[in-house]
Amino acid sequence: MVLDTIRAYTATPSKLNKDNVVIPVTQYNNLKKTAIDGAQNSRQQKDLRDRKKALDSREQTLNDREGTLTDREKSLDGKLNKANGEIQKYKQLYNQERNSMSELISKLNHQQSEAKRWEDNYNNLYRQHVQLKRIKGLAIE
Repeated sequence: MVLDTIRAYTATPSKLNKDNVVIPVTQYNNLKKTAIDGAQNSRQQKDLRDRKKALDSREQTLNDREGTLTDREKSLDGKLNKANGEIQKYKQLYNQERNSMSELISKLNHQQSEAKRWEDNYNNLYRQHVQLKRIKGLAIE
């Protein structure tokens, strides 16, 4: 489009200097405006290319970080699963020990009851023994 506009210009060689050309003022002003616009477009294109390059680099960095985070997440998930397995194992051991303790406490209570029964039985027999000795007039030891 810009080239088509420039090609449409007509220039005639200068009569004073063969190295110069003469063009109408409107064409000169248009040509000047086109050159300025072209220079600005060229700068904008360079800026856009530089920005795209920076954005591409940033995108690659973010993709790399995402990959690293994904790997870390997988590693943490594995560790969490392992920890959950350990927790389950220790919960099971705890429950077994608690049940064992309950059984031991139950046995201890039973043994204490038995000991009390035997003690009461002994005391009863001893009283009977003492009574019998008194009845027979024997010395109590």
